[in-house]
Amino acid sequence: MSSVGSFGDWPHGVARLGVVLCVALGVVVALHGLSDSLHGSSFWADRHSAFDYTSRSVPREDVVGSQKVVEDARLWMPSAASYRVVAGPEVTGPMQWAAPAFLQGFLLPRRQTQSEDAPWVFCYRCDTSALGGTFEPLSDDGKGVVFGRVQP
Repeated sequence: MSSVGSFGDWPHGVARLGVVLCVALGVVVALHGLSDSLHGSSFWADRHSAFDYTSRSVPREDVVGSQKVVEDARLWMPSAASYRVVAGPEVTGPMQWAAPAFLQGFLLPRRQTQSEDAPWVFCYRCDTSALGGTFEPLSDDGKGVVFGRVQP
């Protein structure tokens, strides 16, 4: 009886009581099968396993402009490169703000900059002749999203 009464002693008895209650709760949950917190994981795993790498890692095209161009840029650009994102005046909606934000994280460790000295350029419906130097397109989706290199 003295051991049961020791659960009320402050602070060690209360800590022992907490441990006993947590263990008891764990046993109850395990015995009743209530621990299946991942019951929906199979559905999502099956759904996502049907996608290719680009579809799983790059957002929809209305957000980034072109999955193909983004993936090509990741493969073309060296990891120490700097790039800039240039958008034409008619670019609005998510592509205007979400594309640069996504590229900044997706293309790490490459650095996004506003500097016109950056040799790598994402052009979203922009005038490539205004980029300075000679623009060499490396990937073009045919819908106004181009990735390339500016040669001085």
